[in-house]
Amino acid sequence: MRSRLALRPAFFAAAQLFALAAVLAWLATFIPSSWRPSRAPAPVASAYALTPEKLRASPWFDAILWLDLRRPKDYAAGHIPGALPFDEASWDEHLGQLLDRWSPDTPVVVYCDSPACGASERVAARLRQELGVDNIHVLAGGWAAWTGQTPPASDDSVSTAP
Repeated sequence: MRSRLALRPAFFAAAQLFALAAVLAWLATFIPSSWRPSRAPAPVASAYALTPEKLRASPWFDAILWLDLRRPKDYAAGHIPGALPFDEASWDEHLGQLLDRWSPDTPVVVYCDSPACGASERVAARLRQELGVDNIHVLAGGWAAWTGQTPPASDDSVSTAP
């Protein structure tokens, strides 16, 4: 009998927590949807994304250091002239090769296969952070946009300076 009495406070505490959670969940239904975060964030066009047209028209086009993040066989099949192959998995090795050809005033443009590839944004952001410079961009639409296979991802938030 004594053991049953010892369980009662724990049972009542659990029941109170369950009731509190149920009330909070019920109250949450009254929060306007505009106050609730969306389930999936809307894609945000990067301020560092540049279309092939904007790049070709930029005054610093000839000074760009290109980083190709595609697979080695894709790089071998064709790449932007002067582009360095860059494998994110071998960061330290490829960063050394990049630093051999780079200076802080050299604009860098990173690209991969297509707009669906997120590696360009990730690598560009990491390079901006590690190198402490802002002139590292992403080729909007990737290799597909450069070769004219698909339209670029966005032309709305295109930067015009390195």
